[in-house]
Amino acid sequence: MQQYLDENDKIIEIRLELRHPARKKLFWILVEGETDQRLYAKLIDGSNTRVERVYCGKNEEGGGLEPLRHAMSILRQETDRVIGIRDADFLHLNKQQETIDCLFLTDFHDAELMMLSCDTTFESVVSEYLKSRRVDFDVLRRQILDSIAFLGVIRWLNDSESLELNFKGIGFAVFSDSDSLCLDKHRCIQEIENRSPNKKRVIQISEIDSKLAGISDCYTAFL
Repeated sequence: MQQYLDENDKIIEIRLELRHPARKKLFWILVEGETDQRLYAKLIDGSNTRVERVYCGKNEEGGGLEPLRHAMSILRQETDRVIGIRDADFLHLNKQQETIDCLFLTDFHDAELMMLSCDTTFESVVSEYLKSRRVDFDVLRRQILDSIAFLGVIRWLNDSESLELNFKGIGFAVFSDSDSLCLDKHRCIQEIENRSPNKKRVIQISEIDSKLAGISDCYTAFL
């Protein structure tokens, strides 16, 4: 059923709720996706507060960002009882700002990177799934960030230049050593190119490394 819902359904739903005497005091926090909804619903509590996802219909390729932006642009003209939260993506890196009223950005690239940056949260995850690395969880975190930075720059180039690269299915196959989390740069690029028949150009390791040299904050930049 959810695949048939889009931002217009959420707009109509909120309009109807605002007209109902028993629910006109509700306050909505709109987010992009299902995982965002689960996360923020745990962090934000209130009997009159609703954290809800804006659906994107059958077109899942672009995710929920544009549907969220469209819903916010419409609803903010009609009520002040709606705000939104979106992933910053590459806005911080590109020194750009969100233009939709009361649509707030995550501090870092996305909510997951915000959690990764928190010592307590990351240590808890390591304790649950990788107990042997709990004592050096900070070293592990640096290994992870260093390993995904290369892939993050490719995503940045793809976003900036609309290269139409496909990252679906890119997982541990691009790591030459999954224990040390060492990324195989050549394999990484090849795997992405193999999945991207409509790519506009071939990217080079040298240009990625050059971009990486100018970035010091992986939390803001990547994945």
